[in-house]
Amino acid sequence: METMSESPMTSIDRFSGLPDDIAHKVVSYLKTEDISRLSAVSKRCRQLCISSPVLNFEVVPYQTNARKRAQLMNYVERLLALRIGMDTQECRIRWCLESSFNFADEEYRLLSWLHHAVKCDFKRLFLDNNLKCGSDFVLPSSLFCSKSLEILKMRFHNGVAVLKTPSSIGNTHGFSSLKCLRMQSVRIHDRFGEFISSCCKFLEELSLTEIKGTESITITSSSLKVLYISFGFDLLHLHISAEKLVHMGLFWVFHSPIDCKLQLSAPNLEHFAYVIEHSTAPKTSIDKNLVRALHDVAGNIKGLILTDDYMQEDNRAFGRQESQDVLILQNLKFATIEFTGHGKNQLELIKFILKTAKDLQNMTVLYASPLRSRVRNVIIQYKKASSNVKLTFLPLQVPLHFP
Repeated sequence: METMSESPMTSIDRFSGLPDDIAHKVVSYLKTEDISRLSAVSKRCRQLCISSPVLNFEVVPYQTNARKRAQLMNYVERLLALRIGMDTQECRIRWCLESSFNFADEEYRLLSWLHHAVKCDFKRLFLDNNLKCGSDFVLPSSLFCSKSLEILKMRFHNGVAVLKTPSSIGNTHGFSSLKCLRMQSVRIHDRFGEFISSCCKFLEELSLTEIKGTESITITSSSLKVLYISFGFDLLHLHISAEKLVHMGLFWVFHSPIDCKLQLSAPNLEHFAYVIEHSTAPKTSIDKNLVRALHDVAGNIKGLILTDDYMQEDNRAFGRQESQDVLILQNLKFATIEFTGHGKNQLELIKFILKTAKDLQNMTVLYASPLRSRVRNVIIQYKKASSNVKLTFLPLQVPLHFP
């Protein structure tokens, strides 16, 4: 029987011969442990692993292995130290401090990585971290010094991250290239809005989800196009002035709306979602604020979402000055209205939109309890300004979004 001889093809190092951009693409799909092994194969492989423009550090595969977890942390630190001065496009860090074997050490190391990320001039930085339950994670002040970051997305679980804006905003030059900022479960300070307005001159998208720590936010931006704010009981006053703003979503939770104030200056706003929750009987002040805000952006709204107790008062929010309300709805393409069955005003709003919005294509009615066929038939039979409008009835659990 003829013995199998080694194929001459097996001695060829195909990976090392790849162009840098293709080799880096391959490396970007590897786990951190595999990258560490690959870097030991040859000088060429080591250089490719070090210089890869996309880094992905994830502790999940080693969450219960203390030895491998420590090895991973040491490797990440060495790699980031070697990368200073190199072109770096993206870094993703998915870590779990809650399962840490040495919480204080890992927290220090994670802060060190973020500090190095600024030195490495990352353009995109993604953080997805489980914190120790109930703890505060203070983000490093060096993060504000980044002039290269274009996208920064931070999501925290269990605990809350603390973002402290610089004490002297006028002398801060960081975030000068930032285009997208998304934060979840972060505590901010009163000067956050001033920092965004003063330093983030190219910011196009801002998303603040489950944010805490301040009663007032004022943002003035000439670049912002997309804004989503989800705030708990802390926020009382919200002032937005953004000439290029097109999409805005506001999820507002408060004890009582009587002291809440909404000011909106967005002449090009096209899609607006407004969701409120409160723990006391509804008042008219928040409705008046919203109506006034919508009148200020009249003529451009193509999408409108109004939910919860917005229409619970005896006086209608829309229709008081019908000629102006028609201006609000003249370009409306779709609307989503929550119907809880608590009163006739929700039906009045649905009726008013249907008879006024000539370009309306779709209206979705979200119902919290079984919708009686009689009520459904009443809505279907309302006079419609648009002959092409489609009525859709869905249970309230359906998530809200713009098409």
